[in-house]
Amino acid sequence: MKKYLLLFSLLLPTVAFGQGARVDNPGGPAQRVVQGFVAPIPGATITVCTSAGTGTPCTPVVPTSPVTLCTDSGCTVAAANPFLADANGNFGFWALPGSYKVSITATGVTGQLLSVTLPCVAGTSCVASNANTAFTGNNTTSGTWTNSGVWTWNTNPIVPNAGIASAGPDLLVAKKLSTIRFADQFAGADWCAKVNAADADLGATPGEIWLNQNAGQSACAASPTLSSNHTLKFIQQGTWTIGTVPLLLNPFSGAQCDAGFFQTVSGQCILLYTNTSAYAVSSANQASINRGAFLRGGMVIEVNQNGAGGIDLTNMAEPLFEDVVVASLAGTSTAKGLNLFANQAGAYYGHINRVAVKFFSTCLNVDASTLGNAPNRWDWDNLFCGASLSKDINITANGGDQHFTHLRASNLAASGTFISSASPSSTFSDVYADTPGATATGLSLASGAVGNMLFGVNIASGFATPCTIASGANSNHIFGITASCTDAGTNNFILQNNNGAMQPCARQGAVTAAQFSLSAGWGTTATASTVLGNDCSGVLIITASGTGQAANPTFVFTFKNGSFQGNGTSLIFARSDGNAPANVLAGCNTSLSTPTCTFFGTPVAANTYQFNWIVGDADEARIALRGPAGAWSRCSIGPADGAA
Repeated sequence: MKKYLLLFSLLLPTVAFGQGARVDNPGGPAQRVVQGFVAPIPGATITVCTSAGTGTPCTPVVPTSPVTLCTDSGCTVAAANPFLADANGNFGFWALPGSYKVSITATGVTGQLLSVTLPCVAGTSCVASNANTAFTGNNTTSGTWTNSGVWTWNTNPIVPNAGIASAGPDLLVAKKLSTIRFADQFAGADWCAKVNAADADLGATPGEIWLNQNAGQSACAASPTLSSNHTLKFIQQGTWTIGTVPLLLNPFSGAQCDAGFFQTVSGQCILLYTNTSAYAVSSANQASINRGAFLRGGMVIEVNQNGAGGIDLTNMAEPLFEDVVVASLAGTSTAKGLNLFANQAGAYYGHINRVAVKFFSTCLNVDASTLGNAPNRWDWDNLFCGASLSKDINITANGGDQHFTHLRASNLAASGTFISSASPSSTFSDVYADTPGATATGLSLASGAVGNMLFGVNIASGFATPCTIASGANSNHIFGITASCTDAGTNNFILQNNNGAMQPCARQGAVTAAQFSLSAGWGTTATASTVLGNDCSGVLIITASGTGQAANPTFVFTFKNGSFQGNGTSLIFARSDGNAPANVLAGCNTSLSTPTCTFFGTPVAANTYQFNWIVGDADEARIALRGPAGAWSRCSIGPADGAA
């Protein structure tokens, strides 16, 4: 706050005593023309008016309070107005710096009206009075101003700060500053009520509500509810108790911790939630999609009631969570740290970055099994799960299309599961779990988990069941897993690497469209329109053209350099376009020379379909996997060594 409000205080005018300036005979003495000769006007009447003065004698005259026309340079005593010129027509006066109209009148003489400007006296202030002074227009000042009273900014009083922690009484606190509202300056029974009052004052205008400890921190009678495009900014570290009703974030609104920016010491902004249900970032009736809500900047969400969940993400589109900690102070077997679910279509595109969830039964629960609307396309980057009691990541049926990067978990309880999924089309990259309970499971893909992609899966030692794939969990691709998998599904491709990194095959030589033959189901004039890469990896684009498109068309890949060597070879084609039909995968058989790949859907005429392929070869890869002292590291790819 110092960085804003100290500057703000310098921009405010403050009361100081004025310093008068002297003017004598402006435009010359009082004179008249008599028979062609110039003669003085003895005892002419001199009237000093404001810059808006008109007429002779002029009006309106300058005020006597505050003192404007003075008896001396101190300008503490008002001079007579009007006053008389001397016998030779000479006159002069002291006045505060500014612009004036001065009239010269006498009996039988045509009056004159002069414009007079008195400059500031060098080295002194131009403030005119020790009373209240109104400023208009754009005013520029320099030097030091001293405030000893109450100033008003746009009808709102600006008062000395009551005492923010680590701040002195020299600060000023405003109620409003452009689109910023200071919650502690609004009326309300508790901090939530003050936030609501500030939110209402902003109305439909996008803006921020700044909150410090002066607004109070104890439990609220009712929760704050932020309107669209409003940010609740915590500008001081501390703990604020929400109480019995969840905080609701409406479209493009949210909470942000800025204590580290506004204070000389950094700290966390903690929302302590004491209700028995989860903190909510959704509409109260869950009847519509909320778009763009956010929590960020070091916010900490704590719950201290048995059975209380962390955060419910209901019907959210494009939310942003960044640098957030969610922690349970009294977790139970039913509580979920992050609970993502949707009962409205369009709950997608979440962005979760650097979020830690600790001491819940389930760290992240993605639930779409009974709601009918999958919360799709959420990105989870740098998610940490700590001390979960049941599951770290749980994705139910139809909860797919989740994308995890840099997923970490530690201290999973006994009988818990690191990743449990029964849903298709999610990706996991750079995954690590350690310190499990004695009977914990690492990776568990249940029936319905189809087409998931996992890269760099490090399951530390100590898991009783490191990796298990159930019947009905098919066409999943797992690259570089450090543990063996028990696989009861079909067409699952598993690259186990005890060194924790996948090794590529070593073939060279560019492939062309001639290496691919298309079945009739792609259309009468379909083509392999783009082919880039070699036997080991590349890109294929098929254009479905002509007529006769049919279900489950195939393409055959004839390796340019001949057959691969060994039973551990597998070919994976991952689709990477968004054309209709969406969410349709391709799977290939295990031929070592001419594998056939099937597109499990019906292509649409004129659409293009892009596939990225990678080939793993156990025998050739072993050359790159040779370990210390001549030992061989095992690399199992697909149905390795003849396994089903």
